[in-house]
Amino acid sequence: MQDEDRAFYRLAVQQAQSAYAIKAIHPLFFYWVSDPALDNDSMKKEGYKFYMLGMVGYFCFQIVLVFAASQALKSR
Repeated sequence: MQDEDRAFYRLAVQQAQSAYAIKAIHPLFFYWVSDPALDNDSMKKEGYKFYMLGMVGYFCFQIVLVFAASQALKSR
């Protein structure tokens, strides 16, 4: 569930509570998709993409640190 949709779900719960005199202490919110496997695969691919982006970013950061350290030690 997207965070920006959460307020609308809570509003729907509040409306149901007042209209039907029910009590929902901890409501569970779900969203339905037509193809759950495809949705799961797309989230998996997106997670893998961010993982690889983090790995490459960290590798580049380490290259810069090693270069800076080698230049600092070389000038001694």
